[in-house]
Amino acid sequence: MYKKNTNKSTVSFNKSIKGRSLAGFTIIELLTVLVIITVVGYTTSLAVMQISKSYTKIKSVREILDLSRTIMKHLTRDLESAYIATIATNFRFLGTNITIDFNTWREASSGISEVIEVGYSLGTDNDGDGDFPLMRRIETGTSIPNQINSGGTDYEIADNVFSLRFTYVYKDSAGDLQTTTGTWDSSAENFGNNVDYIGENKDPDGLPDAVAVTFQLFNNQGPTYTTTIFLPPDKDKD
Repeated sequence: MYKKNTNKSTVSFNKSIKGRSLAGFTIIELLTVLVIITVVGYTTSLAVMQISKSYTKIKSVREILDLSRTIMKHLTRDLESAYIATIATNFRFLGTNITIDFNTWREASSGISEVIEVGYSLGTDNDGDGDFPLMRRIETGTSIPNQINSGGTDYEIADNVFSLRFTYVYKDSAGDLQTTTGTWDSSAENFGNNVDYIGENKDPDGLPDAVAVTFQLFNNQGPTYTTTIFLPPDKDKD
């Protein structure tokens, strides 16, 4: 004979489950969930910020390296082919501690090498951030003037340059290498006496033995780079 289940504990449990589903979560449980969500969100945001900072730092380092390589590439290529002819007054090497102008060789589009006049200097800080563009001036062909640094076209080869400085290396009368941050001028009137502006012996072609280049990037916040570029020993090709 079938008997109706009248077990009180079973009925009480079912009512408890039914009541729980109708009542939902308690305030404490909701607050606990909100706290967990907040902690997880904060931790995730910190991780994202850290990744973003790392990416920005890597990008900045790469930008600095690219700028420094561009500057060194142009200066090295031009200075290693520096040229001066003792019979031509418009071929000179004129350098100060912040600018440099000289003649050098380059391969023309026809495949034949030609002499050009180049100059390097810092341009104008147009945006007022304390950095300057590095300008490369080019004068080509028969338009090279008798007065050096008086013509040509300026091209920007790098930006965000805070400072630029040139130091000139030469051999003294004893054959020892010396440096000067003054002006190096290989003007035609200096030829023949083989004496430079400070009374020391120098190369007959009027060129320094090397040029040390120092520059700093990004408004005094970036690294400082220094490189010494030696000019070729056989420089007089007239």
